Amino acid sequence: IDRSFQSGYTDIRDYDLFYIKLNNSTDKDTYVPILLFVQYLANPTGLCPIICDMNYEPTGIPIQLSKNWHSQEIKNYGRFYSLLPVNANNYAEYYVRIPYGFYGTLPTASHANLSLIGYFGHGTRWEQLAIGCFGETYCLDLDM
Repeated sequence: IDRSFQSGYTDIRDYDLFYIKLNNSTDKDTYVPILLFVQYLANPTGLCPIICDMNYEPTGIPIQLSKNWHSQEIKNYGRFYSLLPVNANNYAEYYVRIPYGFYGTLPTASHANLSLIGYFGHGTRWEQLAIGCFGETYCLDLDM
């Protein structure tokens, strides 16, 4: 991703933006499962993906994420899952906005299930919470 802002544990006040267009050619309203895979996140802690409408307003549609930054072999990445509604015989357009440190003037608050591929001997089920993108505010090994 070509970014105009600095990555890492810094004061990131910008975001990544992805456009999604879905088509439903059936006679029934439906939900389309999506998976957005982003490698080389600007900062894996603190990011807070938000599904927005075409006016960049948050829709409130939930999005689940998993992320990893412990493997040098596969680098850092995030996987973002959601079900997006599309009306019958219509299309729907969305943006996925990924703020890192701030959403406007407010610091991001995030919770994530971590994938710890490459981080051996420390359990496999971790929960990570962060305020902003300055590192882990709280991290819990559920297997301890």
